[in-house]
Amino acid sequence: MLAALVGALWPTLAPGVTARVVKDGAVLDGDQAALLFPRQGVLAALLAAAGLVQAVLLFPRHRRSGAAVAVTVAVGGLVGALLSWRIGVLLGPDPVGSLKGLAVGTRLEVPLRVDAWGVLSLWAVAALVVVLLLNAWLDDPPARPARHRADAATGPG
Repeated sequence: MLAALVGALWPTLAPGVTARVVKDGAVLDGDQAALLFPRQGVLAALLAAAGLVQAVLLFPRHRRSGAAVAVTVAVGGLVGALLSWRIGVLLGPDPVGSLKGLAVGTRLEVPLRVDAWGVLSLWAVAALVVVLLLNAWLDDPPARPARHRADAATGPG
């Protein structure tokens, strides 16, 4: 459900980028190319926020599970990021399969895409960092071994 929300928010919050049809294809106008990076930045921020939400929701329930909660948020984060990406692409601007038949000068919205594939790992990384921090902060300190009185009376060695 969180992946669907992130996937739906990405096309809504990402800046629109338009291309103009020319004789041999389509080109981005000068200032439009600068908006391609912020589109991926919006996805990165949404995925990191989703990782934070996932970790905060799962950690209290599975706190005593040990490594299982870390594996769960990592795998869930990767799957969630992939689903978010695909949903965002489907809900975003339609890709144009062929520019043939379109008049020169026609403006098209450029479809969403991910060029920096590391962005898709942000959900898992953010969730893991939050789980590890919560675990370190909220975990009980290790118990000290009890010293026996006989050891204290005889002294060292």
